[in-house]
Amino acid sequence: MKATNNSDTSFNAIGTVTKVHGLKGEIGIRIDLPLPNQLQNIDTVYMTGDFGMLQPWRIQSSRLSVQGEKQMFFVILELVADRNAATALVGRQVLVEPGTIDFFVEEDDDDLVGYSVLDVNGTTIGNVLETIDNPAHPILRLHIEGKGEVLIPFVDVYVDEVDDDEKTVTVVDIDELLDL
Repeated sequence: MKATNNSDTSFNAIGTVTKVHGLKGEIGIRIDLPLPNQLQNIDTVYMTGDFGMLQPWRIQSSRLSVQGEKQMFFVILELVADRNAATALVGRQVLVEPGTIDFFVEEDDDDLVGYSVLDVNGTTIGNVLETIDNPAHPILRLHIEGKGEVLIPFVDVYVDEVDDDEKTVTVVDIDELLDL
């Protein structure tokens, strides 16, 4: 593995290694991203090392765990063979190359007012009435046919896709929210 000088390019921080999971060297990276699912497409991360140098690490396997506001990215890295090697990485900052992932939801949330709301089958189930600012994440106020007004957190657990060309928002797994 070749180390990279951090000042050579502007890498983007995605989180910090906070724990080791299991005996085979899997590490848990605490992240805070608006669309964490895009991490599943990356194959290399960088970590701070000695003398401020960035060291690349190839990902052998990964999985994402999102429970409420807690987002963890679990990875097994090449050359990290066991729990002891993984423990040495705890506390290190984890970065990705520029342009690897989007750190901000590009849509202007106010522009979503009037968009049609679709279920995963593409069936129109309502429309967006308002976007409510919230410190944790925006909340969409929707009108759902047969249910009335419903609040949906604007996070990727519930919002699968926003299509600006078609002016649609596709939602998933909102059945439990409709009963509130």
